[in-house]
Amino acid sequence: METREFCGTEVPSVHCPQCCLCQPDKRCRPTTAICSTRSSMNYRILTGAVLLLCVSFGAAAQRQSEITGEIVDSEGAAIANARVLVHWDSAGSTVGLSDNIGIQHDVIVTTDTTGRYSAVVPAGFYDVFVSAMAFTPTAAKVRVKKEQRITYNSTLRPDLLVSRELAH
Repeated sequence: METREFCGTEVPSVHCPQCCLCQPDKRCRPTTAICSTRSSMNYRILTGAVLLLCVSFGAAAQRQSEITGEIVDSEGAAIANARVLVHWDSAGSTVGLSDNIGIQHDVIVTTDTTGRYSAVVPAGFYDVFVSAMAFTPTAAKVRVKKEQRITYNSTLRPDLLVSRELAH
């Protein structure tokens, strides 16, 4: 049986009916399992797909700056659907603090069923506001540096005003 090298491996040559169809003179010739004309196109598509995949993995490997945390009540129970608002504080950006990039629009995320949240933001100073129904809100300033993950956890206490109103 006749063999050919294909991608560095010896493979058996076969007569491909597709080659007979795609050759102008309609002569069959030994080839690998993939028609030579289509093989070139398949190779280009495969190469492009592999290149795209490599670029995607490379971009995913770059670590982004983010603020993460867990929101709980005074008993330590997770608060689901708490609202976390992240607001950029531009202090320092106008006087040469080059890594206070920030964002112009606020980022608003909600906690999941375990009370956890995550907000991807560029490096900078941020005010983090946390609120949930029937709880007193909290706020804090955090500093996020390039490619750094900052953790801001918060414990919310029941709001006395809401508690009094609901008690009547």
